[in-house]
Amino acid sequence: LQRYALASLFYATQGSQWKSNVSWLSEEDECLWYTTSDAGVLCDSQGRLTEMNLESNSLQGTLPMEIGLLADSLEILDLSGNNMTGSIPTSIEGMVVLKQIDLSVNKLFGIVPSELGSMSNLKRVVLSDNNLFS
Repeated sequence: LQRYALASLFYATQGSQWKSNVSWLSEEDECLWYTTSDAGVLCDSQGRLTEMNLESNSLQGTLPMEIGLLADSLEILDLSGNNMTGSIPTSIEGMVVLKQIDLSVNKLFGIVPSELGSMSNLKRVVLSDNNLFS
């Protein structure tokens, strides 16, 4: 499911136009797609995606509902400094292990899902420089 979620993100945000999309959608394990010391994807020893940092990587489009398929493993999500539009999908509420989310400096709009406030593991939320309201 995580491969599908990542592919959905790639297509929803014009992944072929990203600054860096090394190995995305390749036959390689998705844990090896665009991985550097400070950006890309990071998996744990069991191959579960735990971090996604695609900050300032020219993502354009919407955050797909399929991001919620990473609910059981994703701890850090940083998609800041891109050109993302649309609203924050409600599937984000099921991301029970999420500790940090940074969607700042995009063009997101609409209501911030109230469920973000009740996610017990979530310690850092950065949504500034968007057109969001609660």
